[in-house]
Amino acid sequence: MHRRRQVVHFNVTDCPTAAWTARQIVEAFPDDSAPPHLLGDRDSIFGGEFQQRVNGMGTTEVLIAPRSPWQNPFAERLIGTIRRELLDHVIALNEGHLRRRLRGLPPLLQRGSATPGPPPGTACASNARG
Repeated sequence: MHRRRQVVHFNVTDCPTAAWTARQIVEAFPDDSAPPHLLGDRDSIFGGEFQQRVNGMGTTEVLIAPRSPWQNPFAERLIGTIRRELLDHVIALNEGHLRRRLRGLPPLLQRGSATPGPPPGTACASNARG
């Protein structure tokens, strides 16, 4: 997989919040390794606390237009692959079960792709803040 399209971190929760998502961004990019730009959408889980954390890391958040998932095709492709390759075939019993199943996907996602990656220094976030 192209370096700019790597899954650098994932986690599972049944109740995502801005605080939870802020913790995830720190786990994804520890020790000043955050990209200069973060492509995201307008979901409330990317709200106040998340925005403060991203700004504190020196990252500029670039938001896609409201209700325009095609503007973040990299995240949409990942979500679609997870749905097709895992969630269409498995009923997740709990967070731990889903987390274990997702850990088996990265090799699948790394099989070649002709889709170009996002601009250098850009990480992708997904959902719908509006």
